[in-house]
Amino acid sequence: MVYDQDGSFRDAAPHLLETELVRYFPIFTESVAHPGEDHGGIRNSTHRKAPQGNAHCVASLKGEVDWIAMVPGIDTFLWSPQFPAGHAPPVPWAAAFLRGLEPHRGGIAALQLAEAQFAQGDRERGESLFTTYQLRSRPRREMSHTLLLNPENVLEVGMGHFALPRPGAILVNVSDRLFRVNHYVDFVEPVGKSRCSDCDILDQSLGAEMEQMLRNG
Repeated sequence: MVYDQDGSFRDAAPHLLETELVRYFPIFTESVAHPGEDHGGIRNSTHRKAPQGNAHCVASLKGEVDWIAMVPGIDTFLWSPQFPAGHAPPVPWAAAFLRGLEPHRGGIAALQLAEAQFAQGDRERGESLFTTYQLRSRPRREMSHTLLLNPENVLEVGMGHFALPRPGAILVNVSDRLFRVNHYVDFVEPVGKSRCSDCDILDQSLGAEMEQMLRNG
């Protein structure tokens, strides 16, 4: 499920629209705007219509999928630190992790993942974001940046990507040593001061190997 505010995804990745695996909702903010709202203001505020997009995604996929990864943008990736450093993960690696939770899925509303932010710092740029942004922060456990949702057990997903479970369902905080989110916070706006104030850990676990994987298609 891809949502945008200006229809630009169609030009940025037209090949993805040729597959049935991708559902695209262009200019979604205007489609859910109330009469009389300032559409220009909506476009300038990325988060104003996020709850509607979250709700639409969950409702649309309920009964079709077991899990939904609420990934907020193109600068965010799911990752497991258990992969050996310098080796690209098998694809789709997350499916194996989720299959292990299948006996418990009926009681889970969402998995809450910690976020590790990545920045460039004073290092030279690489060929991709994986070798450009290799200074990371310590995982932030106090924030819920990305959720893996069970759509059958979620009543609502609000701002900040916090889920409201159905009665009896639970939210699970996943250890960042097992599964986390890598957020390349300066990728979309690489000019100016970094958005990460404590990215001081050199982490090359995603580097040349991932670039080679991308080149191989």
